[in-house]
Amino acid sequence: MPDLIDPQNMSPSNPDLFEFSKEEACNVKLTPGNVFLSTVLLICFIVSLIGNSIVIVVIICKRHRPRSITNFYLLNLAVADLLRTVVCIPSTLLSELTHCWLLGSIACKIIAYTQPVGVCASAYTLAVISVERYYAICLPLESRKWHTKKRALITISLVWIFSFVVNIGSLIIFDAFPTRLQITCDTTKGHLVDFIYQFYVTFAKIVLAKRKVTRMLIALVVVFAACWVPSYAWWLFIRAADLMGMDVWNSGLNSVLTILTYISSMANPVTYCFMNKSFRTSVFSCYKKTNSSNTKRRMTGLATALTLKENNKSRKSDKDRVQGIPLIKVILKTINLHGMSQAEEGAMRREVELLQKVQHPMIIGYYDFFTVENQLTIVMQYAEGGTMEKMITEQNGVHFQEPLVLNYFTQILIALNHMHSKQIVHRDLKPQNILLNRKKTMIKLSDFGISKELSTRSVASTVIGTPNYLSPEICEGLFDLNFK
Repeated sequence: MPDLIDPQNMSPSNPDLFEFSKEEACNVKLTPGNVFLSTVLLICFIVSLIGNSIVIVVIICKRHRPRSITNFYLLNLAVADLLRTVVCIPSTLLSELTHCWLLGSIACKIIAYTQPVGVCASAYTLAVISVERYYAICLPLESRKWHTKKRALITISLVWIFSFVVNIGSLIIFDAFPTRLQITCDTTKGHLVDFIYQFYVTFAKIVLAKRKVTRMLIALVVVFAACWVPSYAWWLFIRAADLMGMDVWNSGLNSVLTILTYISSMANPVTYCFMNKSFRTSVFSCYKKTNSSNTKRRMTGLATALTLKENNKSRKSDKDRVQGIPLIKVILKTINLHGMSQAEEGAMRREVELLQKVQHPMIIGYYDFFTVENQLTIVMQYAEGGTMEKMITEQNGVHFQEPLVLNYFTQILIALNHMHSKQIVHRDLKPQNILLNRKKTMIKLSDFGISKELSTRSVASTVIGTPNYLSPEICEGLFDLNFK
């Protein structure tokens, strides 16, 4: 649609539709109401700009790379909020001060298109997070089949493609044109088309604002719905009233609801800050100057706990620091290679190779290895909770609660599934080889001395392991491997 404003004299080219000059209609009006609304919008702009920028920096910061797929989606959410902040709030602020659209037809279309694109991207991202969190918590084994960074990036790309495509109607139905009272950026294709479009958008936002499975994500969705549902419901009501020839417009209410939508853009970083301790820690630690030294103290000794210099770990207590350098505890597993055959020595070194391949939160962490005086020493993560066998013994015959057993069992399966995905079988799984963290909430599989790495078509046909933990079928000679 052509621009009806003549740029030469800034007066309307159609006098029948425009009965006053632009200078009279579009001057800045510093009324108390305008000043208040403009101040709130300015605050929303600053908080959203700074807050979402911090979220983006924290997540992509080199020292705090995203460790979970959810962080990719939260990053996408921050980008969508930042897009709406930069593109939409300044134009809304100008319109509030002048009660007039001054940016022309092209800007009207771009801004009217960008806002629903950002809203849809946020809504669809929240919906994806819902599905991702549901599977991660309720169906952890199934989630590992598709819970990858590559698929997360593909999903995010599809979210943006769909958001751009589904809102293409805004480029068609919105334009800047003069009325008898002002220059406005509004729909031009009739109230029925606009009503249908508003109904679709409103319905989509409400449907996508489903409940989540973590407190922070629940808060994000509640804030999103609280900020956007009233606005879309209001505009749906306005379009329905226009169809019936009713005038229900209320500029004050519209301004309040507009501000409410922009509050959603700045609310997410505030939600992260209040409800996510790791985010608060990352904000400050991301900019800390750190010592770049990663020198590790190498010692010998069987199953000896010691401390190593490590930049990427920190402790609050002064006793865990030496000259300002943070320290962590590790375990040293020392194997005497003297007298071993070449095959036996190779088997010991394979444990190191396997540990390097199976890095996982539920498998004991590997740091380094070295050989001193014909002794192979493996430096591994220190599990402060001890072994599962020790924990069972300390129960003195008292049964564990069923949810705790299910939790441990699920973690063991997740760890084994990760190993099997690397074509590695443990072959000696028992309570002595299952370690626990300090709070005894997470297991750590350990002792890969007799584990075996398989080729694509091979199987571990050797009967091996701890006799007390062999299955009855093996003990009774009924063992029969299926080689199909």
